[in-house]
Amino acid sequence: MKLKMTIGLLICFFLAACATPIDHPAAPAHQQSVVENFELDKNESRVHFFSGELFLKNNSGIKMNESVEFYVNDIKIGLIGNNKEYIAIDLPPGSYTFKWIPISGSESCLPEPFTLSLSDSELIFFKANMRDASSTSPAAYLFGPIGVVVGTDVKVISFFEQDIGMKDKINEYKLISLIESFK
Repeated sequence: MKLKMTIGLLICFFLAACATPIDHPAAPAHQQSVVENFELDKNESRVHFFSGELFLKNNSGIKMNESVEFYVNDIKIGLIGNNKEYIAIDLPPGSYTFKWIPISGSESCLPEPFTLSLSDSELIFFKANMRDASSTSPAAYLFGPIGVVVGTDVKVISFFEQDIGMKDKINEYKLISLIESFK
């Protein structure tokens, strides 16, 4: 049990050390007002993207400090570099595939795309989470903690989680981009 916690903590520290904060300016005041008041044009829905948590093997979540790129239908829509900012995108009703990838350590990340059908005037709030998907070779346990660290195939899965509670907290976050025309 302690061994698994140690591995989990090493992964967390690795991810936190790789974090690259980006100093994004806030979106124009008009866009902030539109998003914070949940104003939508006719035949549109809005999807909000926030950075989320890293879930270890014991299901404990810690706040991520990771720069991430967001994609809709494999088109990059933006980058979040800090945990108190978000991106919003207005989309017409339809079916879309969402995914996100961390910039650092992306070779060890397995994105888990999420397909969602949006209806008219829908508000969606996504947290970009990570889940530890590391595997440890059984032989590594023979060599103690160092063997486990060396014998661990570090992998994380990035996935979205809908969180309607973010609607109430939206004023605590900084809107860095409102994408109003998705093509």
